[in-house]
Amino acid sequence: MPASRWRCWPVFQAARFSLNRFLAVLVLYGISVLCGTVLAPLLLPQLPGRMFAVKGAIAGCVCSLICAAIINGTVPVGRLDLAALVLVMSMVSAFYAMNFTGSTPFTSPSGVRREMKRSLPVMASAGIAGIVLLVMRIVLP
Repeated sequence: MPASRWRCWPVFQAARFSLNRFLAVLVLYGISVLCGTVLAPLLLPQLPGRMFAVKGAIAGCVCSLICAAIINGTVPVGRLDLAALVLVMSMVSAFYAMNFTGSTPFTSPSGVRREMKRSLPVMASAGIAGIVLLVMRIVLP
């Protein structure tokens, strides 16, 4: 193994379990949940789009880009890790924001079904793409 592969941040290092990696992933998951459950509903009128999932994805994408900039600015992290971070955090935030669909007086059951039918495949694709990027990082040197 080249020595440069082991100089990345311990949280994203190799395929070993470590407490640091687990805590970092837990904190990033918590941030994405807060973006979807707190930030997206607070900024509901300001965020573009009609679907709650889109609003949550935008809020999650902004938060994940900020987290990626902080992580990339403090420690050397690969591009695949940062891309996976943005995809997965946006997906989690969109999912939690989508749970607010139907809670407003302007939505109907058919609108809720239509939003879920459109947004769930996109969220699943983003999650799978993030996992594939992480696996590629482990497999490819």
